[in-house]
Amino acid sequence: MVSVIQDHGRMTKRPRTPRKRPERPNQPLYIGQWIAALGLRQTDVAKDAGINEGYLSQLISGERTNPSGGILWAISRAMGIEARKLNEPPPSREILEALRKLDRGLINRLAPPKID
Repeated sequence: MVSVIQDHGRMTKRPRTPRKRPERPNQPLYIGQWIAALGLRQTDVAKDAGINEGYLSQLISGERTNPSGGILWAISRAMGIEARKLNEPPPSREILEALRKLDRGLINRLAPPKID
């Protein structure tokens, strides 16, 4: 859209300045470390997130920074973790395995009894 201003009796056009997306502070992303810790493949994460594998690779290498919240959400959903976790380094693989086993055991013990 172009706004019109009056300059000494003449009408002139002034280009509209585009709005910039507000800059968020660049926080480090630990996407690659999470993929490795969860034992996933980069190709599968990109496909499940609906993004280009090259773009995911650029995010992992740090070549691209500051992705949109929607992209981060899609990546985290493809990996099965919360999006905010991508800004934190993952726990070790041993801890993740222990948590998986613990979760299954707790779920089995906490499940309500079946009523016939």
